[in-house]
This record gives sequence, C-alpha cells and structure tokens, in this order.
Amino acid sequence: MSEQGQAGMRTPVITVTAPSRALVCGEGCERFDEARFKRVSGRVRALGWELRFTENVSTLCQRFAGDEKMRARCLMQAMKDPDTDLVMALRGGYGATRILSLLDWKSLADYSAPLVGLSDVTALHLALLAKCGKPSWQGPTLSWFDHNNAQCDAAFMRAMQEERFTLSVPADGDEFAAEGILWGGNLSMIESLVGTEYFPQISGGIFFFEDVAEPAWRVDRMLNHLADAGILGRQKAIIAGSLRGVDKGAGEGDGRFALEHALDFIRQKTGLPVVTGLPFGHIPETVTIPVGCQARAALSRGKLTIEVDEPPLPACAPGVDAARSAPWWA
Repeated sequence: MSEQGQAGMRTPVITVTAPSRALVCGEGCERFDEARFKRVSGRVRALGWELRFTENVSTLCQRFAGDEKMRARCLMQAMKDPDTDLVMALRGGYGATRILSLLDWKSLADYSAPLVGLSDVTALHLALLAKCGKPSWQGPTLSWFDHNNAQCDAAFMRAMQEERFTLSVPADGDEFAAEGILWGGNLSMIESLVGTEYFPQISGGIFFFEDVAEPAWRVDRMLNHLADAGILGRQKAIIAGSLRGVDKGAGEGDGRFALEHALDFIRQKTGLPVVTGLPFGHIPETVTIPVGCQARAALSRGKLTIEVDEPPLPACAPGVDAARSAPWWA
C-alpha cells in the first residue's frame, strides 16, 4: 500500500510503465539514461505523487523498453494494480502498436487506473476507447517533465484534481459550438490505426490532433485520408494543436504549401469548422486533455473553451482531501 499522509490519507500513486521506447542516452541509444530518469522522477514526486515502476522501465531491447511480451505484461500489471491511481507512460517514440494484439482487452475493461501519455501512447488511448469504451488522458509522459515547465505541471495537476475539466485558451478559426465525444491525439498514430479493430467508431465527435516534424503536405495527406475514410465527415469540429516544424520547407512564392493551405483544404472538403491554437502536443507547455469523454466545445471571439463534466479522474490525487466516493469507472 502507499504511504500514509496526514490524518490517515494515503499518498496518491502513479505507476510508470513503458509501452514504447526506453529512456536512452548515448549516440547509439545503447544505454539507459539513469540521470534523466532520476531527474524526471524527482520532479513528479515534488508534485505530491508516490512513484512506482514496472520492471521494464530500465530494460533495453533494441530501442524498446523490453520485448513486446514484456511491455504488454507490464502495462497490464500497471493498469490492473488496485493501489495505482494513475498509470503514466515513461515516454513515447514508437512501439505501442506492436503490443496491441498482446493485451487482454476483456480484462482491461475492468481496470481502475486511467492512463496518461501522448505521442505514441495515442495508440493505447484509442484502443482503450475502441475495445473497452474507456476514457483516458492525453498528457505528459514521465520523460516530459524534463522540460521543467510550470505551465505543463499546472495543467497536469489541475486536470487530475478538479472534478470537472475546463480549458479556455486563445484560438483562431471558425466559430462553432458543439457537444460530442472529445477524442484524438497524435495524427500519425491516429492514421496508423484506421481499418483496425483498435480504431474507435465515433460519430458526432470533437476531433483534436497534434504532430511534430511532419511537413504540411504530410499533414494534408493524413487528414485527407481520414476524410476519405469517412471519419472526419462524421465529426462536428476539428481542433488543431501544436504541429511544430510543419512549415519548415514549405517553400516560397506561388509554390508555397503550408499548414494553412492544408487546413483550408480539409475545411472545404468536410464543411467542418477548423480551429487552431490548442496548446497541446510536442511542446514543453502542453496541456492535459481527456480522451473519450462527452464534452462541450466552442470557439467564440477568439477563445476556445472545452468542458468535460466527467473526466477520467484518478481515485486519489495530490491536493484532493479524500479518495473520490464515486470512481469514474463505476
């Protein structure tokens, strides 16, 4: 059991597991980065969490955190641990899709601890939604705390503590107001799951996405694929997060093709409102966002608001006076 705090309250527990890559260092990525691991662990502990780790977090198998069977087993152990309040991925990178077929989805349907992570972890978020109907969190991995960013920390902690999720940020695009399932994540990972049993079938949803180092023409291609597959046409709005590096190499003059052109095309093709400015993705200050929850979203007068009445809260979190009496999974 976790340590007991004042008045008998226990310290909230994050179990860190590594479904994707290992935390490596060295020119050839040949060794575990012990110094970085200690640094990021210390920063999360400073936020009030007790940390536990599955056995594979310091394991190396090529660039993965153990082979597929080990990564799947450790993820299952973390998510089914009754003393774990939140499961956090060690890092993204690549590897989560390789373990999807090894997970016991029937068993995971009864898990109690929500998952948080971004980038490659998107594959797990969407699969949990498709196979189990379970919501989760797009947010920082353990490695993300190496940015030591106060905005990221505050957004993460606020998401874990507050009974009702709210976000209000400056944004641009088409004004709209909609209700539906809030879903999305890393665009490359979303596209990679199309046509598989791990892709959730969502109609009337609010779709958000991010990516990194993907040029505008590739973002255009992925969004066009989602449109041609009939996925985007079933949604109510498209919200773009950070796409760092998207316009690098966009060109000049009449031949220039930038993100704005890709978004204009998808806006015209789908007829959906398209919004930019969500501070989510591969940026130090990323916000934490629930995935797979009924939400309200709107853009009005340059402000994007997102509200979720029943986010997938951990059973216990720092700053929460008592374990929540009505767990989100009940």
